[in-house]
Amino acid sequence: TMLKHVVFALCAAALAIALADVVCEDLKNKVACDDANPADGPCHWCLSRAVPSLCVNNTDYSMLPPAVFVCDRVCEAQQTQANCNAQQEGDQPCVWCSAKGYYGVSMCLNSTNYKLLPASLFTCKVPPPF
Repeated sequence: TMLKHVVFALCAAALAIALADVVCEDLKNKVACDDANPADGPCHWCLSRAVPSLCVNNTDYSMLPPAVFVCDRVCEAQQTQANCNAQQEGDQPCVWCSAKGYYGVSMCLNSTNYKLLPASLFTCKVPPPF
């Protein structure tokens, strides 16, 4: 009904405003970093043996040298199917999933999380092994 759509839109707008205040770089531990999901994409907890671990946003994550940093949420950072299929977390491939029907949401998830999506609502394409 129309009322449900209005309520959904208001809730989404309030959530977007709340998330806009999250700054990944201000988060100082893995749990807070992994739980944060600001409007511009997920935060990433990045480990290094050379410097202290840090929480970074999507833009900064993509600029960190992989020889120095190992970051989590690699799959979630991918915005296209091509980029998703070219990545992996650990030794597992990233999987591109698209919502069926009205909402048209697509996302990249790791090999564990994509299995949690209801198959009746999402179509997921597992890439061939690397």
